Amino acid sequence: MIKYINNAEDFTSDSTTLVCSQRQLFFYHTDKKGIDFRDPKLESFNRQKNKEAALYVLKNQLKVKYILKYWNFRLQAPLNEIITNDCDLVYQDEGIYLYRLREKDLIKEELEKIFVNDSVLRNGSFENWSQGPHKKPDFFEDGDNIFEGMVTREEKEVRVGKYSVKITGDNFNFAQNLSYFEDYKGKSLTCFAWVKTNVPDKYRIQIYDGIDSSFSKRHSGRGGWELLQANHTVNPSVKFVTIRVIQAEDTGKVDDVAYVDGVILVKGDWNTFYLYVLHMKRR
Repeated sequence: MIKYINNAEDFTSDSTTLVCSQRQLFFYHTDKKGIDFRDPKLESFNRQKNKEAALYVLKNQLKVKYILKYWNFRLQAPLNEIITNDCDLVYQDEGIYLYRLREKDLIKEELEKIFVNDSVLRNGSFENWSQGPHKKPDFFEDGDNIFEGMVTREEKEVRVGKYSVKITGDNFNFAQNLSYFEDYKGKSLTCFAWVKTNVPDKYRIQIYDGIDSSFSKRHSGRGGWELLQANHTVNPSVKFVTIRVIQAEDTGKVDDVAYVDGVILVKGDWNTFYLYVLHMKRR
């Protein structure tokens, strides 16, 4: 964490980082003060009644680029919404989380280039539906408890490209099996997926190789698009590799709805999508 902060070019002033608890440790290790969450400067930020206005103050008035959060700090609105929807987790180390405020979302062309050139998963932006809009999208014929009518092509709630997937149901795995799975023996994979729902703690990613499983965190259910991430090292005795890009817990509520879009699977153990994209730009 300290090495990352000291090497980052945009950690140029004390106003760069909003420190949520343990400010004295931040100063001790980095020689940078940051803005404490109790600082009077944050009064204008705390007065804002919606996330957009608060985000504007944070970026343009307070000149904050990073948010440093310790595990025991309890976030409240609008800061929790900003971290969920407008930040990338750039570093995590022993209960310390460093988020970078997103200057702008990746433009469509940049995202599509990643899907075409780099993703191991096929049709992760869900643009291809050769069986029709009320059947499973191409290459996602696998999975469990996905029945007729549960999956539809979505044209309004979209994160990448023209379409996303809308899934209505409970206790299911929406998945794709990897071809040539033996090529990944002992290797690391990272899956990113955008998920949108207003149902808390029900949906996540799972990577399963027949022996070991890895999971992402669960969607918060706050109603916005959240980028979920699962990191997995494939067992050397792998039997298959299944990417369950969205897994729903068994809650008994069959009318729950979730949208999925922009799924990529890349080789390597990536800490965040932000660092992966940064790496791709520098190649």
